[in-house]
Order: sequence, then structure tokens, then C-alpha cells
Amino acid sequence: MEEFRGEVKVECPGAEGLPASSVLEGGVGTLGKVRFPREGTYRLRLSCGRLEGMSNPVHISWDPKPIFWADLHGQTQDTIGTGTLKEYFSFARDKALVDVVSWQGNDFQITEDTWKEVRRLTAEFHEPGRFVTFLGYEWSGLTPAGGDHNVLFLGEDQVLHRSSSWQVGGAKETDRYPISRLWEEFRGRRDVMAVAHVGGRYANLDFWDPEICRLVEVHSAHGTFEWLAEDAIRRGLVVGFVAGSDDHTGRPGLSSPLRRLTRGSHIFDAYGGLTGIYAEELSRNAIWEALRSRHCYATTGARMVLDLRCGEHIMGDVVEGPPAGMEVGVVGTAPLLDVEVLRDGDVVYRHPLGSSTDWVRADWSGVRAKSREKRADWSGEVEVLGGRIEDFRTFGFKREGEGIFRESDRRLRVVSTTSGDTVGTFLRVSGERPVVKFRCGNVDVEVPVRELGREPSEFPAGGVNLKLRLRLSSPEGRPEEVWFTFCDPDPPPGPHAYWVRVLQADGHMAWSSPIFFR
Repeated sequence: MEEFRGEVKVECPGAEGLPASSVLEGGVGTLGKVRFPREGTYRLRLSCGRLEGMSNPVHISWDPKPIFWADLHGQTQDTIGTGTLKEYFSFARDKALVDVVSWQGNDFQITEDTWKEVRRLTAEFHEPGRFVTFLGYEWSGLTPAGGDHNVLFLGEDQVLHRSSSWQVGGAKETDRYPISRLWEEFRGRRDVMAVAHVGGRYANLDFWDPEICRLVEVHSAHGTFEWLAEDAIRRGLVVGFVAGSDDHTGRPGLSSPLRRLTRGSHIFDAYGGLTGIYAEELSRNAIWEALRSRHCYATTGARMVLDLRCGEHIMGDVVEGPPAGMEVGVVGTAPLLDVEVLRDGDVVYRHPLGSSTDWVRADWSGVRAKSREKRADWSGEVEVLGGRIEDFRTFGFKREGEGIFRESDRRLRVVSTTSGDTVGTFLRVSGERPVVKFRCGNVDVEVPVRELGREPSEFPAGGVNLKLRLRLSSPEGRPEEVWFTFCDPDPPPGPHAYWVRVLQADGHMAWSSPIFFR
């Protein structure tokens, strides 16, 4: 595929030092030093002939900790993937334009020569102030022995402790299995960190070690795994939320769903995720301490701004005392469908967005299992009895061949799967007493429209968090930016974790790390 080359027009009201145009070579261009003199949100609009594009938001504030973007998870041809190690790091830096990256090959495929080269290139590409790299690998043991975990190191002079060496010459003295033996190997060290991951062998939180384990991955190219975050919180674990790509195609920081299934398996069918990190500067030590402190949030790949604070505390912090007022800010890359505050996994507040009209919103999500073959099929039909479907709009569809198709003035055909993500439709219905009939996947329900309200009616569908939600909600007039305060009016006694979940009209999502009240 040819890379874009050409001159694009650049506009951003309020920006100073912005050139009128920029020449893109290989799909990438630079704008030099641009200054934003006032607080607020800025977006760059680019155009070239019929092509137009809008940048992710640039939010300017007096906060001393800006947001840095990271993809801490991906592989190359050295294990199971494509592309060289050098191409991996250069793509992340020069094409995806992320600030932080780590390579995470499956340990049982990493030879000593590969490990030596990973260490060398991790050091070579590290450039404080421009691009931060972390040495790492994926400990890839079976779930009963701990499951997949991404291991990160602060420095490069590290020994590789595999779960197994079965593809690289047999058992070695440095192997550590089960994962509890790995934790003992790392005991007392602050220069190593582990992230619970869901892939071929989902992480087993029975083996959680708070000294080493700081983060859980809630999204990757494998799908969305809110169930892992909820499991951790309900166990009382103090965790932060991150997302990565686990890309196997040499595109860390900018990976898309694969068109074809891999070996017949429904994997890599989601956009690669990103982690937003609040840190004082772009250096290894600053990023490392921010991750250890859980000052980070996860997205499904969209570079939205997400802010959660309680006084001087930010997301990831532990607050000694009962729940207090929290400040929430979201600046999206698309109109916002949901901005929700969760307490220990349950929604306790939904910020008002849009309006309740004659539009009915239906959305569905979840996975059928925690294992590799997780993808759930929601194909079926939506019908309006006693009325008509005047119009419909879809959101969240991202897989080739999927969508919603009109069969008649009252029936739609649904072709849809979910891998933990949320997809759906808005229906504008007419009629005196219309009834929405939803027969998709494991759900077969009929609901009179007059019985729906702004709060969703939920219909469980088995599996892992499989559910359908119906509510009155319009797709029109939705903001891309909201700021508000929230105080839980009546929290139950005991410790609690609060976090924010965001859903955009393009299906992209984000999750802040929680604030923990003790």
C-alpha cells in the first residue's frame, strides 16, 4: 500500500506559530514549535483536496503532569509476528507517534540471541524527552499457573526468566514456573513490574502479588476485558488500568482489526489500545513512577483526554478516608455517548448527554468466555411491532462485513459480534404504541417503547458480561467535551474504588484508573 505524500493545509484557531501547510512524507509531517497561549481544548484541522481530517484534542491546562501516550505490548517476527525489532521500535516512534513503547515477545520463543538484541535496541532507541523504551517480555504460562503477564524492567541489564523454554532448547535453570516463583525471584525490587494480560492464557488473579503487580490490561487487539478489572477490584486489589495493542503485525501504537481470522480463531479483531500516562516528564524514571502509582488510563486506541481527581489526588491514588467529591473531565475524539462513574464495578452515576426523544438506543456487549475463543455472535434481527422504523444509525461496528441492514420499514437484520466491545444502534420509531422486538444472540425480548426511560433496561445474555441494553436516547446534539463534579450521596461503609468509563459514538472507549478510598 502506498504511503501518503503531499502538502496539507493546517488550521487551528488560537494556535501561535502554526504553519499554513505541512509537507507529509510517508504519511508523517512535522509542524515545528506550536504555542497555545490560553487554557482550553484545541484541535488541528487538516485538508488536502477532498481529504479532510481532525486531530485528537490538545488540552492545555496548568497541570504540571501532561499526558504521554504508550503502547506497552507487541511482538515481532522474532517470536510470533511480522517485522524486525528495529522496525517495531521505529514504527512506534516515527509512524504511530507514541511516547513510550515496550516489546513483549512470548517468553518460550525468545532465544538468547533475541534477548540480547532486544536489550540492545531498547537501549539504542531510548531518547529521554522524545521517546522512552522499556525492556520487557510476556511471561506466558498457563492460566492455572498464573497466566499471561507482561513483565517490564526499568533497565536493560536483565536476566530472562521464562515460564518455559520448550521452543528454545528445553528447560533452563533460569525458568520460573509457576508465576509465584517469578515473584519470589523479583522480591524486593522496584525496577520490575508486571501487568496482568488476557490473551491466549488469561491472567489468574489468584497469583496477584501487590509488590510486583501494579496494573491490569483492560483492552488489546484481543478485545475488551472489563471483567478482569472488575474481578481485581472486587477482590480488593489496588490496581491501575492500562491498554495496549499486543500487535503481531509490526504496528505498535497504531494497529487495526485483522481482516482474516488467525488459524481459524477469533483473535486480533479489535483496534489496539493505548495507555495515557500522567507524568512530570518524558523520562524513564518519571514514566516508571507514574505507572507504579497507577497515574494512567486505558483507551481502545482513541487519544481522548480523561481526568479524574479528588482534591490533590488523581486517578490511581489511595485516599485515606471516606469517599469525597471528585472532579471528572473528558475530551473525546468523537461525540460522547456515555460518561459513567463506577463504584466497585457498579454504575453509580451517568452524566446527562443528549436528550430523550422518540429515538430508542439498543447496544450490546460482552464475551462468551474468558478463554481465547471468546467472541460472541449477536446476529439476528430487530423489529418494531405496531409501528415503523423511520430512521436508524449505528455505532461501534468495526469488523468487516458486520453492520445493520434494513429488511423492511419495521425490520432490521443484524450482523454483529463482540469481543468485549460495545456496539449498537439508534432507532427513530413511530406509531401509537410501538414495541421493540430484539432477537439477537441469546436475547429474545419485546419491550414497549413507553416503558423505556433514560436509564437503560438491561437483559443478561450469559457468557461473561454478555448483555443487551435498551433506553430512550438520541444520537443528536452530543458534546465531545464534559467537565463535572460528582459526590456519592450514600456510599456503603468500607473501602471503595471509583473510576470513570467513557463510550464514544465511534465505539471507542476509555477507563480511568480508580481512586481508592480507605
